[in-house]
Amino acid sequence: MEEVLHYLELKNNYYEKFYTITLKFIEQANQNRWDEIELFVDNRERILNIIHSFDFKISENFQMLQLSAEELDIYRARVKSLMEARAEWAQRIVTLDLELISKMDEMKTETIRELKRSMETNQQLNSFAPHMKRQPKPRKDV
Repeated sequence: MEEVLHYLELKNNYYEKFYTITLKFIEQANQNRWDEIELFVDNRERILNIIHSFDFKISENFQMLQLSAEELDIYRARVKSLMEARAEWAQRIVTLDLELISKMDEMKTETIRELKRSMETNQQLNSFAPHMKRQPKPRKDV
């Protein structure tokens, strides 16, 4: 059971890392610095893979346990505490992710506005172009 508890603790450590890199990226996004988005996504994916590997190890170890009800009661408080900590990290991560999604939506909306302005300017220039007298291209004599 100690091994299961160890993996639960490791899992919580990686939830904390997940939270920390998300917080750091949001700080960069708030400064309109999006240049490390690929690294951010890759790191989050790696952490999730590690967390999933711990889930597998926990399940595998738990299935091999043959504890009595009294033995399970001894560990119940520690497991509950670790699970509550995991739920707290998960909630904090969801809150940050919602903030990040909002920030990305703002960026997307601003980008769309800029593209529309650029297209309007382009259309105005194109409508003005036929009214301009075209200059003949200089001839190149051979």
